[in-house]
Amino acid sequence: MTGLELLSRHARGDWGDLCDEDKTANEEAIKTGTRILSAYRLLDGTKLWIITDAESDAQHHRQATTILLPDEY
Repeated sequence: MTGLELLSRHARGDWGDLCDEDKTANEEAIKTGTRILSAYRLLDGTKLWIITDAESDAQHHRQATTILLPDEY
């Protein structure tokens, strides 16, 4: 699976390999403007995180989405 495919899943609200509590936190984050996290495992077992930063202003603009390894956070 490519980074673009994972980014597409993240954008659709498919949070990947998260516990129910983290998935619920993401659903709340969509409403409140806080950080959104997804976690996916590649075929070779490598885990990737996709993080969309919290909103930066009152117009609900998010500034960045980053794909990284957990130890890079």
